[in-house]
Amino acid sequence: MLSGKDTLQVINEQIRQTQGDIDSAGRQLDAASQRVAALSQEMSNAYRRLAQSRLNDLLAKRVMGKLDEVDHATLKILERRHRALEELRQRIEGNLLRQKHLENQRKALAAERDAAGKAWQARVEKAWQAIRASEAYAAQSKQLEKVEEILHRAEEKALQAEEDRKVKGIPYESDPLFMYLWKRRFLTPDYVGGRLVRSLDDWVSRLIDFPRNRANYHLLVEIPRHLKEHAGTVKEKAEQEAQALAEIEEKEMAAEGVAALHAQVEELEKKLAAHDAEIDAEEARYRELIDEQGEFGQMADTFAAQALDLQEQNLKGESLNVLFEEALQTAGAEDDNAVARIQELKREIDFRRTEIHTLQELQNQRQRSLVEMESLRRRYRQEGYDAYHTTFPGNFSMGELLAQLLAGALSSETVWREIGRHHRSLPRTGGIRLPSGTGGRSWGGSWPSGRSGGDQRPSRGGGFRTGGTF
Repeated sequence: MLSGKDTLQVINEQIRQTQGDIDSAGRQLDAASQRVAALSQEMSNAYRRLAQSRLNDLLAKRVMGKLDEVDHATLKILERRHRALEELRQRIEGNLLRQKHLENQRKALAAERDAAGKAWQARVEKAWQAIRASEAYAAQSKQLEKVEEILHRAEEKALQAEEDRKVKGIPYESDPLFMYLWKRRFLTPDYVGGRLVRSLDDWVSRLIDFPRNRANYHLLVEIPRHLKEHAGTVKEKAEQEAQALAEIEEKEMAAEGVAALHAQVEELEKKLAAHDAEIDAEEARYRELIDEQGEFGQMADTFAAQALDLQEQNLKGESLNVLFEEALQTAGAEDDNAVARIQELKREIDFRRTEIHTLQELQNQRQRSLVEMESLRRRYRQEGYDAYHTTFPGNFSMGELLAQLLAGALSSETVWREIGRHHRSLPRTGGIRLPSGTGGRSWGGSWPSGRSGGDQRPSRGGGFRTGGTF
């Protein structure tokens, strides 16, 4: 059997590992983008060497001057980009450190909550032992069971009488003359009609033997109503008996100080919820930083865009194209080497850009998986699955589910359903339940703060229990 806390730790470890993978991939992307920038710079140098071999050519001199100007501007931009990227890395590292610190704080809070919860449950169990040993409680329980049995029979009789009324009332209700006189309240003090109407109604009454049929139908209608009223009276009595039983429970629970312990658990649950909100906010900031890092990795940031635009516009300039074409037509070895190097650099730049695209696709998948796992962990905590009362069977593997989530074989909703299907809560004791809306308490019948604690203790035969706040 695995505890809910241990299972949460598996999720935490996988999230940390994925964050590490994202950071590593971010560095790979940055290295690849820097390599593209370096190759572009090297291509600029290759054009410069090509121009140097033609210093007597006026076109070559113009090219040299333009290359020097662009290189100087590009270098300044790349220096600013490097500083911005280093600052971003520091912010990411700081964010991860804050997340780790918050997680450690949460572990301490959860441990405090679990200790308080176990103490509360132990106190509830102690109180229940005293309650079950009480003669007054035993006598009141028997009294409640007796009334519940009477209520059960009364409700059955009322239901059967209503069914009989529906079946046996068909001949009466399908007779239009009978229903006409019935709705007119004929033969009752409520009947109203003039002399002519009364004469006609008397004639119809004799025609269908209304007095005898009315008496039978009246009895058929009244029996279910009286039985329902009787069942309602018995139900009120059962509620009173259940309330009396609840008062015995509450007296013993109060003597054991259960309410104070429960309030302590509730307060710690509130602190955990507030702390989880801080963690959620820090995770949201992390995703923003990673998105920004992704722009640097794809060279989609403002600095890279400026530098690449300068170099690309320069390298695509007409002067360089003319210089390149002239070099192709000469037979000099120096020109041939420069041309070959430029062509080689173009191919490598294209290859590196394809590599960046592939790395970014993988990075995007990791980021999507991280968002799903963080959402999964958030729901896990909100449901209280990491609390002291939660367990999972020994054959349940959270690590395997997360691995399939990362591989894209399972969705986060499917993983969540599997978690819910295997989740268990430790058995608890609980009180008698009153019908809905009657008030009262249920000592130990559910876990605090509305967080999931599994099924409540089965109720007594009549379905009564003393409330529903605890």
